[in-house]
Amino acid sequence: EKDISIRFNIPQLIIGREQESTSLIKTFERTSLEAGEMMLVTGSPGIGKSALVNEIYKPIVAKKGYFISSKYDQFKRDIPYSSIIQAFQSLIRQIIAESEDRVHSLKNKLLSALGSNGKVLISVIPELEYVIGKQPDVPDLNPEESQNRFNLLFQKFVNVFISPEQPNHFFFIGAYRDTETDQNHPLMIMFNEIVKHGTKVNNITLKPLDIDNINTILVNVFRCKAEQSIELAELVHRKTAGNPFFVNQFLKSLYDKKVLSFNPKDGWNWNIDSIIEMQVTDNVVEFMATKISSLPKNTQDILKICSCIGNRFDLEELATVSEKTMEAVLEDLSLAIREDLVRLCDGIYKFHHDRIQEAAYSLIPESEKAQMHYRIGSSALKKTDSENLNKKIFYIVDQLNRGSRFLIDYEMRFNL
Repeated sequence: EKDISIRFNIPQLIIGREQESTSLIKTFERTSLEAGEMMLVTGSPGIGKSALVNEIYKPIVAKKGYFISSKYDQFKRDIPYSSIIQAFQSLIRQIIAESEDRVHSLKNKLLSALGSNGKVLISVIPELEYVIGKQPDVPDLNPEESQNRFNLLFQKFVNVFISPEQPNHFFFIGAYRDTETDQNHPLMIMFNEIVKHGTKVNNITLKPLDIDNINTILVNVFRCKAEQSIELAELVHRKTAGNPFFVNQFLKSLYDKKVLSFNPKDGWNWNIDSIIEMQVTDNVVEFMATKISSLPKNTQDILKICSCIGNRFDLEELATVSEKTMEAVLEDLSLAIREDLVRLCDGIYKFHHDRIQEAAYSLIPESEKAQMHYRIGSSALKKTDSENLNKKIFYIVDQLNRGSRFLIDYEMRFNL
């Protein structure tokens, strides 16, 4: 009871989502037996959609299934299949890490399924070459035939991973902000088409946390009795409207502003009057922008560059754009990592949440955004050889398009 950590730490627990989590796992169990269902998780930004979806990771892996995930980058909408490619790159990385026999078995199945057309998929998932080896060139087709060929091969590719040794079938889970879509949105039109083709589409809508949920979070953070923190829970609920991401960030800001204090005898204490007086914006991006603005200039600058690159970035790219060493970049990023703004996952750095990326991007003056995109696009083009250009073509073009007013001579514009 008295063993309370002196470090301020918010446990990564899913609170108040028991019913939704059960529904998700039951749907997974049904799709393990027969195909024909998918799940959509909806709700406002920061409501906990990704956190809920990640809950299914353990039961899938326990059944020797593959769990792959990715997300579309809100600032890179011109890159076809970007999220699908990232997800299946993750799958290939999982496969390469398996036993030699397993890799060999999958190689044979993939070669059998794809025939002489393996290069079509290697062109979008380059990592696949590590499994099936170099493949012969494929004939050029007109756009419609090329699209049909890709669709057919992609289905065959996915079907290779559906086998008796794993949970059968393919369980698709999508998460999106229903606050930003209406019935005429392309996403909704696509879902309606999916239903027409006989797939059952389930839906989970996440609501804000209630006062009891927030109090459960506080009890886990402060290791106190529920009655001790209920008044604070009511106040946090009022300030954050029960948005989980906002709740966590608000608690961190209380600690940063020294409104929370630790006493070895009594544990954690807080000044309720000071919290009542705190001005909190109802805009999460504004709130996060204020937090980022309080960081040292070097950390702010590197986060701005990160936000232009996308929701995923690596040290080498950051070093090139910022014209610093990788060690210096890591030093600039380290505080952002400690503050839970950025995290390392599978060797790639990512923003902890979309709203953090938006906040960092919002801090760049409009007059500087185009120049930053131009620098990023130019440096990516410079360090990409002709053999690998096709793999990065959409990313480079997207960045240069955003900075096109800095392409001053005819040759540069013609090249773009």
